[in-house]
Amino acid sequence: MAIAAYNAGIGNVDRWIAEGIIKEDGSDIENIPYKETNNYVRKIIRDYGIYEKLYGANS
Repeated sequence: MAIAAYNAGIGNVDRWIAEGIIKEDGSDIENIPYKETNNYVRKIIRDYGIYEKLYGANS
């Protein structure tokens, strides 16, 4: 949720959680209503996975 808040603003993320649009644990990022933020979060998570594979989880 921190990644989404960085892009869309913490107020928006808090509102989405309060309104039940997204879960607080971030397990349903596909429901992020702002297309730009939805894509941004997906790219960051994808890139994190790539870095983890390249450099290992303990690096």
